[in-house]
Order: sequence, then C-alpha cells, then structure tokens
Amino acid sequence: MNEYPKAVSRIAVSYLILFFSFKLGTFECIPHWIAYWMIYNTLETIAVYEKSVMLLRSLTVLLIGYELISWLLSAFGVMIDQSFLTIFFLALSLYLHYQLLTNLADIAQRHQCSQAKRIRQLRDARTLFSTISVLPISWNMTGMIIFIAIGLIISIWLMRTLYTYSYDEKLLVRKQAQIARAMESS
Repeated sequence: MNEYPKAVSRIAVSYLILFFSFKLGTFECIPHWIAYWMIYNTLETIAVYEKSVMLLRSLTVLLIGYELISWLLSAFGVMIDQSFLTIFFLALSLYLHYQLLTNLADIAQRHQCSQAKRIRQLRDARTLFSTISVLPISWNMTGMIIFIAIGLIISIWLMRTLYTYSYDEKLLVRKQAQIARAMESS
C-alpha cells in the first residue's frame, strides 16, 4: 500500500523528463528511455489497484527500446531517416500516456481523491497538445512561443496534480493504518 504514492510520484518525475530536454549539443543528458523505465517500474504497483495497467508493460518495453536505440545512435552521431518509425512510436507513446493517466484517474476516483477529474482533464489536454505537436504546421515565432508555453503549462500542471494526488494517497495510507491499529487495539 505504501508503494502506490511513491509510484505516482515517479510518474510525475517521468513527465518532467519527457517534457524537458537537457542536451549538450545533440547528446540528450537525461534521455527519454529513463522516463519510460521509471513508468515501467511503477506498473506492478499500480496494478494492485488497476489490473488493466499491466497491459501497458509490453508497450512500455517497446518505447524503452526505441528511445534507448535512438539515444545511443544520436550519442554516436548516427543519423537515420526514421520518419515513419518516429510517427509510429509517437502514436504508441500517445496511447501509453492516455491509458496510464486514465488508469490513475480511475484509481483516484475510487479512492475519492479530488484530483481524478483534473487528471482526466490534463490527460485530454496533453493528448491534444501532443497530437498537434506532430502535425506539419508552419508556425511563426509568436505562435511557436505560445504553443510551447501552453505545453509547459500543461506539463507543470500535470506534474503538480500528480504530486498532489500522491500526497493525498499517502494521507489515505496513513489513515488506513491508523484505523487498522485502532481496530487491533480494541
């Protein structure tokens, strides 16, 4: 039970890694495969409350593999034309995040946490933002800055919501432990 709030916090950190790109030249200092690895490591814990999340394991492994290979190739300066592959894995990533956030929102709702609705709203906003970001739209500088700012707001709000949800889950675990101790002592 105590592991679930930690898992939600790790997912929030993974979104931080996925949104912000820390590069030295073309080398990604904190690669996206680490974020997917963090997500992968939370799935068993989340499955205690939502069994269907285990369906995301193989998808997460694919994304780890793709991001790891892309990262290694870029680290050695190897550039390959991967436009179809990129679109394919972006679609897989979009599905993973949509389903993962849906699962977290469902658990939050069952636990009567107020963040359930906000997680769903931010899931939808993130999905829309991610979809628009891959469309071949010719942005002017102002439009691009506004678009990036909106993405930043969505990401920070999602991370904050997940951290708040994690904190509420910690409180729920403590409350359940107090009730259990009170029942044992009576």
